[in-house]
Amino acid sequence: MAHSTSNKEVKDITISPYKVATAFASVSLLLIVLSTIGQIGKYFFGVHLSGTNLFFLDNEFNIPSIFSQLILLTSGLILTYIFFLEKKHANAKYWLVLSCGFYFMSLDEVISIHERLNPIASSLIHDAGGVFTFAWVLPYIIIVIFFAFFFLRFLLSLPKTSRINFIIAGSIYLLGAIGLEMIGGDYYGAHGTKDTLVYATFVTIEESCEMFGISFFIYSLLQYIQQTHRNLILSVRVV
Repeated sequence: MAHSTSNKEVKDITISPYKVATAFASVSLLLIVLSTIGQIGKYFFGVHLSGTNLFFLDNEFNIPSIFSQLILLTSGLILTYIFFLEKKHANAKYWLVLSCGFYFMSLDEVISIHERLNPIASSLIHDAGGVFTFAWVLPYIIIVIFFAFFFLRFLLSLPKTSRINFIIAGSIYLLGAIGLEMIGGDYYGAHGTKDTLVYATFVTIEESCEMFGISFFIYSLLQYIQQTHRNLILSVRVV
């Protein structure tokens, strides 16, 4: 009996930094729009639309929070990949530390480590209130300043395009993660509630900065790999 075998076609799909970042940014925009629609229905029409909680950017354990965790994890994996590409280079340790930082942020997105620090930080600053109503931002600001000095030489050693892109991505992310968080905290401290349109607006801008900042960072990392390792072709093999 003759047996026929069918050979599956294998294709290598080249990874485009622009297309990957655009995909992440597009999903971010979609989540922002869905969250905004829910808040418009709630505050303008008094209607709690189906899926409002599922897509609200400030909620935990919903679709936007899972997506945020995913893009942070993706950044960490790419940084780890760069570390292995350049493990014999003097900058290798910086890529490794960066990757660990993003793994931590990804974990933080899931179990809200920063919010668990809030009571401790509040007691240390004697419940200062105002922009430090969410007191966890203070230790995180200190950490950011420390790492800014730690990574300065590394940043200056990068190609100009990558250096500028990293600064832009980090600035956008920190504007949301710390800047808007402090403004939102000040508002919450003054009004004693998060259940307002103004606070929802702060949250929307904050989370938008975070998601778009990380999407641009992913683009910057992939572009760095392409420009620095020209003999390396980034691709995904599919059957």
